[in-house]
Amino acid sequence: MRTLLISIIVLLAMSATAQRNSDISIDRYYHIKRGNVWFHATRLMYGYQDGIKYPKTETDTIYFYNNMDKPLDYSFQNLPDFLNVQVIPHEIPAKTEGKIAVAYDTKIKDTYGPTFDYFYMKTNDSERSKKRLIVSPDIKQDFSGLSEEELENAPEIVFENPEYNFGTLTQGEKITHTFSFKNKGERDLIIRATDASCGCTSPEPEEKQIAGGESGTIKVIFNSRGKKGRQHQQVTVIANDPDQPVTTLHLKGKVKQ
Repeated sequence: MRTLLISIIVLLAMSATAQRNSDISIDRYYHIKRGNVWFHATRLMYGYQDGIKYPKTETDTIYFYNNMDKPLDYSFQNLPDFLNVQVIPHEIPAKTEGKIAVAYDTKIKDTYGPTFDYFYMKTNDSERSKKRLIVSPDIKQDFSGLSEEELENAPEIVFENPEYNFGTLTQGEKITHTFSFKNKGERDLIIRATDASCGCTSPEPEEKQIAGGESGTIKVIFNSRGKKGRQHQQVTVIANDPDQPVTTLHLKGKVKQ
């Protein structure tokens, strides 16, 4: 009777935590093998394209399987302060499924756009004790609470020309280009973040807050070192414009050796 009761509790815990359908095998579903702890995924993107809306806290889940012949002992290392991690159920017996619920606090992270962070799950797995788990959501501003008046008077970012062709460079040369824009809205425009498609491109906004009717610039430095052939580098500008929160700028040209 006691063995039956334990089996029922384990089955209930598995049904509460497992995303896997019964017609999909454990080996197939948990296809990422990290030693004797198997994962369905090791990267959380929180809805991918939908991302997380600042300033909310959202939770996503990593599903895993303990393939050891003993209970899983675990702890977490390199855990950022904006993440809160909980394993469900708290105890993971041998040959059972579980999940890691990861709550992401955007107010503590205090950034916008695509992010990349990671932490480690340290276990008693003798084959591979540390498992790296990646957290990389796209953080976006939440405009849903704006009134009709706020939307009507909202900032509006308009670039004179979002594309620049630098022609042909000799490998190793640098070029600097300034993209100009204007805030055609009523309220202050705030440049939340700028990001480049690769480390060779360095975007630098002159000012991050631009009053209504005023203009601003973003300076981009392209270093052709190590590059060759046709180039198409992109710079992403994230602002508090509810109609166009993300603008992509383009640098094109050729690099010859």
